[in-house]
Amino acid sequence: MNVIDFNVLFSSTTNSGLYSADTKYGKSEIRQATEKYGFEMTSLSFDRISTKLGFLRRVAKVFHFPVYFGHNWDALKDSLTDLSWKPAKGYVILITHFQSLKNKMPEDFEVIKEIFRSSASYWKDQGKPFFVILLDG
Repeated sequence: MNVIDFNVLFSSTTNSGLYSADTKYGKSEIRQATEKYGFEMTSLSFDRISTKLGFLRRVAKVFHFPVYFGHNWDALKDSLTDLSWKPAKGYVILITHFQSLKNKMPEDFEVIKEIFRSSASYWKDQGKPFFVILLDG
């Protein structure tokens, strides 16, 4: 895990991406940096998720995806690269208990990470900050 200065990380759209953070940072430090830049922060906890459908349902609920969300990987990527129903200057997704998700769903976990990376790349190209922070605990 890396120790990250979130004030520096969030200062540039070119830093958009997927990061694993040292647990020395709590949600409050990340939230303060998020608020400093006026970004929307969404917290996802996956401590009780063990299936693809469970994961997709949790994400859809927390992000308030439209009712037509298809509960598959393509729909997740499409929704994360739209977010028109959740306008913001930038986005920070804080994922806790990711290690549990990784242990229970190792193949799906790699797909999930790739979708988040791809979404961050999309938003970076649009000039909009998009950060996914994996913080275990």
